[in-house]
Amino acid sequence: MKRLLVWMGVLSILLTGCGSTKESSWQEQYDLGMRCLSDGDYEGAILAFSAAIEIDSKRAPAYVGRGDAYVKSGEADENLVAALANYQKALEFGPRP
Repeated sequence: MKRLLVWMGVLSILLTGCGSTKESSWQEQYDLGMRCLSDGDYEGAILAFSAAIEIDSKRAPAYVGRGDAYVKSGEADENLVAALANYQKALEFGPRP
């Protein structure tokens, strides 16, 4: 049931994105990802962070969040590879010293 609600939230935000700004839509998806991550819903977090990345692909925090969700999903090889790819992508857009 919880996953269904996450899916519905992601879809409704994506479908109604015409009337909202890119910034608020990105923030909503990012916040949803963070809530799912803290609730232990890693699949929902991956979906929400992916939606945020679709909205604005140059924001490092969404890649970091998605990487964290992959790591917490379990240490299967494919999850760790996906996490590493997300962390590397975040470094492309994150602040440099």
